[in-house]
Amino acid sequence: MSTTNLRPYNLPRNLDQDAWFLYQTTSFRFYELCATLCEDFANLYNSFITGHGFHRQARLDYWVSRYLQHADNIRRGIKFIKDEGDYMPMIGFLNSPTTDYRGLIEQPLGWMTDEQSKQWKKSHERLSAACGTGHVTLNNLRSGGLEWLKRSADAIESPF
Repeated sequence: MSTTNLRPYNLPRNLDQDAWFLYQTTSFRFYELCATLCEDFANLYNSFITGHGFHRQARLDYWVSRYLQHADNIRRGIKFIKDEGDYMPMIGFLNSPTTDYRGLIEQPLGWMTDEQSKQWKKSHERLSAACGTGHVTLNNLRSGGLEWLKRSADAIESPF
């Protein structure tokens, strides 16, 4: 395989920046941040449900417990890594909070005030950005790092 196949763009790489990014997104501190963001989202959503008296309606409570479970799973993944050095379960644990979005928005959300809706969206965007970034970083190990090399040279501002 030629070097040109591995470099799909002509801009020079900043290896220090790349190494820093990979180190940060595979650290226990980063994974704990993802778990905390899942808990924060669940608690915010639960407070909105409680404030409107919507417990046991639709599947709103289910989504609160689901995001609390995501936080627990991420922390279990941290334990897997510490005890066995196995990062692979973390790929799924980090992907789940992000991919649950479709089912979550299929729930009735029109009862929220505009301010609550903004808070809800911002909170979910933060956890999706963090968990999604961690998922992509780890999932890249499966393809031998090629996805990392194919990424856009232009960095996108992350909401977290």
